[in-house]
Amino acid sequence: MIQELDAAAERDDTRLKTVAVSEAEYNPNLPMIIGEKVPSPYDLDVLEQAWEEIYDTSVEIPPTHKYVRFLPDGAVTLKRLYDYFPDVDFSDFPLDREILQDGGWYHDPDLDEDAITYLYAVLPVEVSLPDDVVHKVIKQIALLPDASYLVKKAYELTDNDYLVFPPVGVPSTLCEPECPNYPECLDPFIPCDGTPEPEPCLPDCSNYPNCEDIGPVFCGVPCSPLSEDWPECLEFEEPQNPPVFSACGCAVSSNPRRPGGCVVFDDTQLGEQGLRNVKVTVSSGFRSKSTFTNNNGCWMIDETFAGRPRVKVKFKSDRITIRGIMGNNIFTYSDALDYRTGKLFGSINNIKEPTHIVEVQDDENIGKMRWYAAHYNNGVYEYDDMAGFLGIGTPPNDMDILLTNYATSASAPMFDEMSNNPLIFIGANGVLNAVGGAVPIVDHIVPSVGVDHLLSFYVSVFAPDVYNGYGAENKKSDVIMSTVYHEYGHAAHYHALNDDMYWLGNVVYTIQNAATNNTPPYGPGTDPQSGKTAIIEAWGNHIEVMMTDLRYGLEHSLSAISASPAEIEEERWLFHRLESFNPTNGSTSGTGADSLHAWIPEGLFLDCIDNNADNPTGVVEGVDTGFETPGDLISGYSHTDIFNTISDSNLTEIQQVRDVLKFSFLPAGQSQASVNLIFQRYGFN
Repeated sequence: MIQELDAAAERDDTRLKTVAVSEAEYNPNLPMIIGEKVPSPYDLDVLEQAWEEIYDTSVEIPPTHKYVRFLPDGAVTLKRLYDYFPDVDFSDFPLDREILQDGGWYHDPDLDEDAITYLYAVLPVEVSLPDDVVHKVIKQIALLPDASYLVKKAYELTDNDYLVFPPVGVPSTLCEPECPNYPECLDPFIPCDGTPEPEPCLPDCSNYPNCEDIGPVFCGVPCSPLSEDWPECLEFEEPQNPPVFSACGCAVSSNPRRPGGCVVFDDTQLGEQGLRNVKVTVSSGFRSKSTFTNNNGCWMIDETFAGRPRVKVKFKSDRITIRGIMGNNIFTYSDALDYRTGKLFGSINNIKEPTHIVEVQDDENIGKMRWYAAHYNNGVYEYDDMAGFLGIGTPPNDMDILLTNYATSASAPMFDEMSNNPLIFIGANGVLNAVGGAVPIVDHIVPSVGVDHLLSFYVSVFAPDVYNGYGAENKKSDVIMSTVYHEYGHAAHYHALNDDMYWLGNVVYTIQNAATNNTPPYGPGTDPQSGKTAIIEAWGNHIEVMMTDLRYGLEHSLSAISASPAEIEEERWLFHRLESFNPTNGSTSGTGADSLHAWIPEGLFLDCIDNNADNPTGVVEGVDTGFETPGDLISGYSHTDIFNTISDSNLTEIQQVRDVLKFSFLPAGQSQASVNLIFQRYGFN
């Protein structure tokens, strides 16, 4: 279930030594400052001038793309724009301007601070634009192959550094180092000595009769705008060498101008981990290309980039979208959370450190949000892996995750998934439903921050399924992941129930508990809704600990640095949280009592599954505290048995869960009396 590195990752002697580095001026915690417009080598007039200078005749270069500016007038229009172009990476800064201060965001000074800023995109010319979003086509451009002599000349005309060179070492009888025109003669239209002579357009020309429409100088030229394979035919041949290996062991192109590398983050317990299935976009001016990382965080783009590109990593896939809000800046919440590098120098086929996510514990640093996002991103795939191992269901696809730096908590309201239900309306005033009327979402998501109404509106449009306010936390990775697995456990439970009203009833109940200070968030355990809450939270607590223990084992953070191997074993997550849970006061071996919520049977499902004889010496069975005889005499249930049972929305009380387990799934050699006894020890007679 834990992904293994490719075998190539062990071959340190084959790894590239020249790496890509990001310019030092880039600071994601500062706003971007832009300057004047800069000429682009992909402008039509520039390319036509380059053509004329190379071939001494004029031609009309057809556009391939259009550069568009959008101005959404609100959250609803903004979401409509994103839905219209789900695969487009919009930029909040103009792509044709000089960057004076390279920062993490930009807001056009001509617009009100509270307004959504302009969004820019480069789209194929044939793509239609939405009528209900204000937009302007700024200009048309031609994204011709960078590995071509035409684009090379266009770079020179616009004073841009052209970093691609025709391959060195390729055998050629026409252009050798001894040639007077070397290396210029690597251009197929520049001979070894002398200057190219125009040829008339005659029937024996290879491109006859097309050359008549372009000019006599083009006799024999194999590539022109009239060619069937334009503009790909412009590319000069590059060597097809076997892949090499990047600094992190990923297979990448041997061409230093073809981007590749890895995206990793620091796990405090396990070290560097590859970031799984995140979107990686490489861009240089108007040119961009995207791909996704594999399970080891490796990625490669099979396209040559001539300039100094930037790389953007975006927490978005068909599995999850992660968004983030910091402070009062709610506009960043609209798009998926991302981070990018400054301009890259060096070999861009070996990119690691510029996209490396390190541990950050400063709430005001965007780096902490990205570090948490890395945990939530990988957590869903780890949950999928371990769910397959345990035989249980997984969370739904296309989940929406919201992270904030507010000091709140975590939850899985599943609002985005439920918004597809016609009986449920999630609006700015709250959740309107057949269960409990209007309940303000913002009270469930964030505290009062001075923008409640606007924030409520945005949250209603981009409704989250899972939320985590990590402010004031200073946690190790296994503790963060325990929360991640807990919330994804809820999401998987919701998905299996297939009953929005069941789930929504519990969400409304917990919100109302907070609003009325009714032993928040779960209540006192005596309300009519308490049975559902007990089932939902018992599963969340169980799968949280089970998966954290599977993932981290002895590499957990729960022991003191000086702990002995035996103590580290006894304090594993499984024993620390579940086996030692005491239903009389809600305490575990490592925590204080929580008597107000002790009625939630945190360790019950483990007690149904495990055999206490397998526990290490020194592990305390919490349900036996205060009793002279053991209470956990049952074992042999599977996770599949438990999950299938709680996935029946007709079950609204723990006692009903007990009866299904007792009558439908009783393991061989076990007694119904033992099942009754363990449930009684948790207070359910």
